[in-house]
Amino acid sequence: MIKTTVEEKYQNIWSTTNGKRYLEALPHLQKIISGQSFLYREKGTPSMVMDIKLDEQINQEALQNALYASLERFPYFTGQLQRKENNYFLTHNELPMIVTESNTLRALGSAETNYHLVDVTFWNDKILVSYHHALTDGRGITPFVNTLLYYYFSITDSSVPQLTNIHQSNESMQLEEMAEPFEQKLDKTQQSHPINRKGFQLPEVTNDYSEQSYRYELNIDQKSFMMFARNHSATPAIAISIMMSQAIQRVYPEFDQPIVVNMASDLRMGSAHQSTARNCVGSVTLPIEKNIDNNTLFAELANTFRREIKEHKKQENLNQLLNQMMALYTKLDAQPTFADKQCSYPSIWYINF
Repeated sequence: MIKTTVEEKYQNIWSTTNGKRYLEALPHLQKIISGQSFLYREKGTPSMVMDIKLDEQINQEALQNALYASLERFPYFTGQLQRKENNYFLTHNELPMIVTESNTLRALGSAETNYHLVDVTFWNDKILVSYHHALTDGRGITPFVNTLLYYYFSITDSSVPQLTNIHQSNESMQLEEMAEPFEQKLDKTQQSHPINRKGFQLPEVTNDYSEQSYRYELNIDQKSFMMFARNHSATPAIAISIMMSQAIQRVYPEFDQPIVVNMASDLRMGSAHQSTARNCVGSVTLPIEKNIDNNTLFAELANTFRREIKEHKKQENLNQLLNQMMALYTKLDAQPTFADKQCSYPSIWYINF
């Protein structure tokens, strides 16, 4: 059988220095530990997506070539899942990763993505990079996305500026990028703090709308939004979080429990492998217990969130949190069967990672 150009370019990745290093290291770094909380949900896990809107229609051939150039630097994003008894492992995927025109996301790890856990699709003027949280998180996938865009614009626009902070295909990857971030640091691990399960539940969430899908896009004026955030002592993430809680309060003014903000938190600074691309995300739980109906209350809450996030990021707190998470993974690993792991999932993994 004669290989297609796409297949040939994909296979060429494994003859590069990074490709060879990946294949050599993979058998020693196969078992998924930090991302396993996303592997035992009965109906799977919704993929995470980076949605990039351009000012022009997407060139499929250029995007495909940019993808393969990027994978020469990040070959570890080509892995596929393999289940052995009641554990999941990453294995080499010999099938090519193919850019596809589609207005719907494809199921990661399925035949329609050639079993890949990262998928690049496009529709009109949008590029969508979806990724499975068992493999990586937002911080882990971002350098790959930046490189993908760099090569795409290098192909489609010869005047693209030279950037110094982009990982290029001829750059050597660090083996630490493939490493699992969680390692037991202490002989004893303190009991995890109780997780707030008593926050206000939106009716849209508590009712079964699983067969329905909604998408809303908001266009926010960046200049005025950033000015508002600065004037109210808020980071963009904190400002959006408080605004969302205000919207919930207005729609459901009779809320009788705190509106809980779960803000994603990068835990790498507490890990021995700070350059890892594996999933290393936790969350900061920030409850809002009263109406935020004026600018003074908004700024006070933003400052409170800042203090709590700063406390969360202290080295000793990150170390302790990583140990608590490792203890949970160890407990999950101890379950004797795959079915037991699925049954244990709700009680063990009620954490917004």
